[in-house]
Amino acid sequence: MVTATFVDGPELGALLYWPEEASRRLPSALWLPADADEESSLVAALGSAWESFQWCGMGTWFAPATAPELPAGLADRYDGLQRELIAEGTLTTPRGLTVRTEWSTLNPGSGALHEFLTAAREARGNGTSLALMGKGASPKAWYAASTAMMHRGLLAFGGIGGTDREEANRSASLTYLATGPGAGYASLVPLDHHPWGGYVLVGDATILSALRSALPDPVPGLAEATWEDVVRRAGSLAL
Repeated sequence: MVTATFVDGPELGALLYWPEEASRRLPSALWLPADADEESSLVAALGSAWESFQWCGMGTWFAPATAPELPAGLADRYDGLQRELIAEGTLTTPRGLTVRTEWSTLNPGSGALHEFLTAAREARGNGTSLALMGKGASPKAWYAASTAMMHRGLLAFGGIGGTDREEANRSASLTYLATGPGAGYASLVPLDHHPWGGYVLVGDATILSALRSALPDPVPGLAEATWEDVVRRAGSLAL
């Protein structure tokens, strides 16, 4: 029977193709791969199993500064997904783009959850993030840490390039993922669909064990794929 399993920091680093030094700083993760055509079933199962946890999401959207309105936010893009707006911000880049970022608590029962996760995969961590935490935890620490991922979105539209940008992206992602255990959140990161979809939950052992215990048995849509299988097929995390 296929079950949710754990991978450690170096294994997670192998999925990201990161240097060993960076990989050693990564927390462990809950491994939840899925075949592409089964992923929506997996997302529905996760939303139902983890409805007692707080789901938090951050999204960043862009539009020309000359546009008459701001880019549409989360509530307008994903029906029924936003529960409460935590924070929002707008700025204009030197290249003339208006940038809108929102941080919100999410409704895991929304049918738009899979759509939001698909957009997060396509963004590959550039201006987007999603996390889970215990119901009594404050999302403020997650909000603060996720600003590193917001700045990744800004780098995608100007600034440093080449190997310097690659290093900056890795540093921002590592800061965000490694902060989770101390701040009480687990980061939800998609696999990149090459060849498997699904997700990993990155955090400390306590919250990962609680999330694992809350899952149904079997988990709908879960694929029989190890992290070694993914790396061997040149797959990785969408980050």
